[in-house]
Amino acid sequence: MLDKTVLHDSADRGIRLVALSLLSDAQKASEQFAHAARKSHATAECDVALHDFRVANRRLRSWLRTFRPSLRDAVAGRHRRRLSAIADATNGARDATVHLEWLHDERRALTGTERVGDTFLRKRLRAEHKGAVDAALAAAADFDTIAAKLHRRLGASLEEAQEHEDAIHFSAVLAEHVREQSDAMREHLAGIREFSDIDAIHRARISAKRLRYLIEPAEEAVSGGGAILETLKELQDALGSLHDVHVFSQELVTAAEEGAAKQAARMLKVINSSDADDERVRGVGARDPVPGLIQLASRLHERGVRTYATVEHDWLKDGAAPFFVRVRVFAATLATWAPSRADARRPRERR
Repeated sequence: MLDKTVLHDSADRGIRLVALSLLSDAQKASEQFAHAARKSHATAECDVALHDFRVANRRLRSWLRTFRPSLRDAVAGRHRRRLSAIADATNGARDATVHLEWLHDERRALTGTERVGDTFLRKRLRAEHKGAVDAALAAAADFDTIAAKLHRRLGASLEEAQEHEDAIHFSAVLAEHVREQSDAMREHLAGIREFSDIDAIHRARISAKRLRYLIEPAEEAVSGGGAILETLKELQDALGSLHDVHVFSQELVTAAEEGAAKQAARMLKVINSSDADDERVRGVGARDPVPGLIQLASRLHERGVRTYATVEHDWLKDGAAPFFVRVRVFAATLATWAPSRADARRPRERR
């Protein structure tokens, strides 16, 4: 955590100090994920470490994107594209993990026949998870390479950053970006009209994350920052749940198509055999995963409808108005922020 007096630095220095801090956090998260994954792919420790690496990389990418003009001397477009590709390479492992966790919670509600579909889907997801973790490990190794380069470039850029008495404070520049991102988030939320608006929900979810990452460096300096972040996290979780429903629905369709094809092949083999009888046909029928997959799809849809109803009530139309007032007040306070005497005497963190 950076000392909050960095907000009183010049904008050039503040932007770079936060970027370096986020880069260091992502490097540590990458190392921890690689360590956990090398021990075992199929552990909660590995899943948590991957999540932490993804979040750290996302915070870094969001910051570099927002302050792209200011960081042009240190971070090129090819660096941002490479970080984006690294993030994409971790999506499969994350999705498989989340879907397996949901199936674990849902299994108790399934009948014995329906659990055939659950078992079929789990087997598919576990195989996907193993390969996806391998891909994420390769991405972490790639991240370590680019992170070392970015650290050197940002460090050199920080040394050259100007700091004058009349320089614009970092707090003022950060406040302006908070206001702009808040307006963008409000606009994206307004684009959500119904549960099936997948693209609009995705844009709103990304906007909420970007606003959260902008507010985090000033959370402890400005009153109300922590509460705003908690509210954003709740929205992020809800929109993330809707995103998972949309992604997992495609997984279920693919699994159902595969399961139906395998079931048809088994049934055809029994029917065409010389010793086929009713008992054998019924036995094949009992192995059909499709009924369970259909039931899981129904429960997944119910989850999405419930979540959307909460988002609609709390955030769409005029539901989010009080939240955006809080953000405007936060930004206005941040724009004029100055350290207390005690904070001013505290040495600033240098990287």
